[in-house]
Amino acid sequence: MSEEKEKENEAPGTDLEAYRGFIELMARSFYRVSGETDYFAEGFRNLLLKRNDISESDKIDIAFDLGRLGYALYIIKRLYEDGPLGDYLERPDVIKRFMKAISPVMELYVSFESGKTEDVHKMLMIIGGASGEIYSIIRDGLDEVENERC
Repeated sequence: MSEEKEKENEAPGTDLEAYRGFIELMARSFYRVSGETDYFAEGFRNLLLKRNDISESDKIDIAFDLGRLGYALYIIKRLYEDGPLGDYLERPDVIKRFMKAISPVMELYVSFESGKTEDVHKMLMIIGGASGEIYSIIRDGLDEVENERC
């Protein structure tokens, strides 16, 4: 691939200062942030299944963790839209916590999508860590709602 063609396909890069306004706007609403995660885990899984450089066994392990992540994202979105966590999830500190949890997986996806090979154990740790943190956010929110009722 020519150098010019590579530049065209390259992500905006690490100079995030140019995107500060957009990032800050997105970070003001859980609805906006969570909208970017709709079908994210499924898309990642589909990308994974197309790769030939990962063993079937490793694909199964990663797909399992992506399924767990997808379910965590589904649950948190349902609890936001239809459940008791709407106000809790709109708090800036919780939005930031959610973004911090999901961001490494998105970074892994971008790396993976560009054809880079990642260590399977690193992938499992990142995806599993994000799932665990999202479940912790859910648990903390439900605990807070319960404590307010008592």
